[in-house]
Formats: sequence, C-alpha cells, structure tokens
Amino acid sequence: VTIEQNLVITAGNDVSFNAAVSGEAGTETLRVNATNDLTFGSTVDDLAALTANVAGVTRFDGNLSNIGTLTTNAAGSTVVNAAVIGVTDATFNDSVTFEDNLVITAGNDVTFDAAVSGDAGTETLTVNAANDLTFGSTIDDLASLAANVTGVTRFDGNLSNIGTLTTDAAGSTVISAAAIGATTVTFGDDVTLEANLAITATSDVEFAGSLAGQIGSESLTIGTSGTLGVTGVVSQLGTFQISSAADVTFDSSVTVTTFTQQAGTGTTTFDALTADSISITTSDLVLNGAVEASVNALDITVDTIAIGDTITADAGINLQTATSTQGIELGGATDTGTNFTLTEAELQFLSSTGVVTIGSASYTGDMTLNALDISSETYDLKLEGGA
Repeated sequence: VTIEQNLVITAGNDVSFNAAVSGEAGTETLRVNATNDLTFGSTVDDLAALTANVAGVTRFDGNLSNIGTLTTNAAGSTVVNAAVIGVTDATFNDSVTFEDNLVITAGNDVTFDAAVSGDAGTETLTVNAANDLTFGSTIDDLASLAANVTGVTRFDGNLSNIGTLTTDAAGSTVISAAAIGATTVTFGDDVTLEANLAITATSDVEFAGSLAGQIGSESLTIGTSGTLGVTGVVSQLGTFQISSAADVTFDSSVTVTTFTQQAGTGTTTFDALTADSISITTSDLVLNGAVEASVNALDITVDTIAIGDTITADAGINLQTATSTQGIELGGATDTGTNFTLTEAELQFLSSTGVVTIGSASYTGDMTLNALDISSETYDLKLEGGA
C-alpha cells in the first residue's frame, strides 16, 4: 500500500495490512481508528506520522523506517515483532510486548507510558535517542535493556527479570522506581534517585558517573553476588546500604546520612566517606581517604584493614574482626598483610574524644602488641577479648 495523501481509517472491527506500507513522498500521515485490532504484517516506511487509536492489539511484524511521529493510544496493547524502528519521536501509550530483539533509533524522544515486557524473556531492547527516553511504568522479562540517550533516561516503574541493564555515558539517568532486579547493572552516566531504591543483582553493579538523591532523603540498597563499583561522587542520600557484595570500590567521595555495609566477601575500598552513622562489615577494608562518623560511633567488622588518612568519630570507634579467631596486631611500622593489623601510624590516624575499642567480647584470637606511641591521641584505647 502506498499512501499519497494524509489518510484516516475508521473501522468498526479490524484493520490489517499484510504487505508493505509506505508514504509516497514521506510527508503523508496515517491514522487508524479501530475498535478491535490493527496489524502491520510487513514494513512501514516514509510517513510523517503514524497514529494507532486501537481498542485491541496493534501489531508491528515488520521494520519501521523514516517515520516522523509514531503514536499508539492508551487503550489496547502493542506487540512488536520487528527488529528495527526508525523514527523522530515514538510514544507508546499502551503496554508493549516485544517478540523479537528490537533496536529503536529516534531523532528526538522515545516514551513508553505503560508496561514494557519481553514475550519469552530472551528478547533485547536497545534505544538510541538524540533526546530523552522515558519508561513510565514497569519493565519485565528482557535479556538486555540498553539506553543510549543524549538527554535523560527515566525509569518510573520497577524493573524485574532483566538480564543486562545498561545506560551509556552521555546524558543522565533519573530513577523513580522502587526496585531493579537484573543480572548485571551498568549506569554509564550520572544517576539521580527520586525515590527509595533497592537493586538486586546476581553479577556486577557499576555506577560510572555520580550518584545522588534528589532531595537528600532517598535511600539506596544494593545486594549483589558480584562486585559493586562507583566511580563518581556519591552525595545527598539518606541511607546507602550494601546488603551483600564481593569487592566494593568507591573511587570518589561518599557523603550520606547513614552508610551501612552488612556483608562482603571481598575488599571494600573508599576514597573518602562522611556520614552521621557508619557501620561496615566485610572481609577486607581499605580506607584511602578521610572517614568521619559525625554523630554516632563508627563500627567496623573486618579481617584485614588498611588506613591511609584520618578516621574521626567522637562518639567512639569500634574495630573488631569478622572472624573471631583472626589474629590482631597493634603497633609497629609494618603491616603483615595477613592479620587484622593496625600499625603505629594507623593508630595515630584514629581521632575520637571517646573510646576506641579493638576486639570484642566474643573475640578468641591472638592479640599482639608491638611498639607504639599514642600518648598524643585524645581517645582512650580499650582492648577487648573473650575468655
């Protein structure tokens, strides 16, 4: 079918195009109003606008190219079995199901106002947009979701059963969702949270840009079996909680109200950390920059620790081993690298007007004291062990 002028089709039941549809000059528009289904069984090309106002199912079984504005209405649903959609703007107001791997390339915006899902969970969605990409509702059952967007990528609904979630370095990402469930999560751009968010991943989670809350009360909880990496500055979050992870790396400063790491199987590394409350439990800990717990005591439970700058908590500092039998070595000039070791210089990095407690009532390992001078420090040192 070739359309030579703007066309409106109104049908009391179905409309089906079994072969290719195109505009003659590329300036034509097509609007279909149907009380049941609309099917495009082949390609659709060279239309200034394509609008589907359909109460049933709108199906695209062929690629779309050189479309100005693509719009579906809120009624009904859309099924896409195409591999490529090329548009200026695309707005899907109804729920969309993908039956094939799809790449959308847009010269401006792409908007999904309702739920988005894969049909079998093996489908992939890649969106390349010169402006904004908005997901207004939930996203489920995709093997991968990639957003290559110059403007803002918005997630306003929860994501679940996503294989690989990726945003590129251009633009920024805004998340108003409560939950993201994926295998791997990589945000290549700056991320702003507008709501409390929990990310659950079975592999790595990476923030290549900055990470912040919109108003400062938002919380972020991350649980992963893989690594967690944050390259940019973390700021303006109420709570940052790591429920599980392997290696954790913060390459820039972290400033939040509450920071908690509940578990870790690798090395957690900080550039700098400031919070009212700080509690860290992991295997190994590296503190390259200054750490300050400004209100409550600082609690650290690890098997090895390396301190490279001032650690401040006037309410007290509690340091204990994650393994009750792990050896503790205090003082001297050398870190053996095998035990929970604080050299004389590292003990002098500790700053508190309260008590620094090393060990715990349940500690049953060996504690070794080497030469040290902390007479100039303002804190009281308490060494604690079990029977």
